This record gives sequence, C-alpha cells and structure tokens, in this order.
Amino acid sequence: DGAAVKLYVDGVLRDSVPATGTIPSFGGPVFVGRNAYTETLIPGDADEVRIYNRALSAAEIAALYQSQGPGLPVNPATATACPVATVNFTVATAGPGPFHYQWQHETAPGSAVWSNLANGSSTAVGTIAGAATGTLTLSNFGAAAAGDYRCVVSDACTLAVTSNRATLDICAADFDCSGSLGVSDIFDFLAAWFANNPRADFNMLNGIGVQDIFDFLAAWFAGC
Repeated sequence: DGAAVKLYVDGVLRDSVPATGTIPSFGGPVFVGRNAYTETLIPGDADEVRIYNRALSAAEIAALYQSQGPGLPVNPATATACPVATVNFTVATAGPGPFHYQWQHETAPGSAVWSNLANGSSTAVGTIAGAATGTLTLSNFGAAAAGDYRCVVSDACTLAVTSNRATLDICAADFDCSGSLGVSDIFDFLAAWFANNPRADFNMLNGIGVQDIFDFLAAWFAGC
C-alpha cells in the first residue's frame, strides 16, 4: 500500500514490515512459488493466485478468505413420512454469499447418478417446491420418491460444495399419517377402500381391488 508489506493468514493480519515506494516493473515474467534466479520451487502448492493493481483493504482480504466456497453448518436430515405428508429438507449456509442452490435426487439407490430437481409436478418425485432454495419441499409423492436427496450450493465465484445426502423413507402403511402404525391405520384404509378413495389403490396396479387390502396388510404387519 506504499507504506508497508503485510502478511495475512486465513484472512487475518499476521505480520507487517515498513516498505515505502512502488513495486518496480522489470518487464519480465512473474513467478509465483518459484525463485526467478535459482528456479527453486516452494515445497507446496499455489492455488487461486490473484494479482491486483492496488492494495486491498483488511476488510476485502477477510471477505476473500470467507468467500472460498460456502460452508454448510446444517445439512439435510433423513425423514420418514407417509405418502400424503409434506417433507422438508433444509441446508444452512455460512459465508458472505449470495448463494445458489440446486437440489438433486439419486435416480436409483446406490447408483451415484443424481438428477437436478425443478419446481412443479414430477412423476418420479411428486410435487416439488424450493428446488433452487435452501429448503426443498416435497408433497403428494409416491413410492418412487423414496431414496436420497442432496443440495449443491455454489457462490458468486462458482465455488461449490455438496451437502450430505438425506434419505426419504416412505411408510405407506401409516395410512392416517400419525407417525406410527396402529389399528386406526387399518380402519382408515378400509374406509377409503369401501369409499373407492384413490388412496386405497395401495399397490397402484389396475385400480382398487382386493389385492390392495392384502398388500396393505402385508406392509402394515411388516412395519411399513
């Protein structure tokens, strides 16, 4: 800055020595991590090197350090829900932002193939909201919505981090959505079956039939 040479580590000033004047220009190449005369290299790596035409302020240096990719102090949590419930997956970010969010769903368990989600109705997942925000909301989902979800968060410099995966388990036999299985689930299912309620198409095959009762009871006795 024309008055001192300052050393910052992790965005914090660690040392400073007086130095007046301007940096001379020699018209030759600029070396980073290498001695121009002996060609000795530093024992390490140089990453994200930047050269400015002015001295940065302490606040700017601190902001640069904080912007090295967003932090995720809160990752989405695994959830168990009935098919007519609403489920939220949430991430919380740390850093100066602004941040960009993209929620993803693993296309098949263990496949490591992830598809980007978009707001609206999806035959695979159900009704999606908040696909580009910190909170993903799923509703009206079917069995295909079960599986793992994650969020990719990037900042203005396109540095990105990926959240931990969170699993959605669907308990279809929790028919009354009480959060646990009980005899009331059987009564509610049978009431829906006799009323020809679409929810009673438990196996989602060929409409509502006796097989739906058998499949529902099998899931109920199995614990979901």
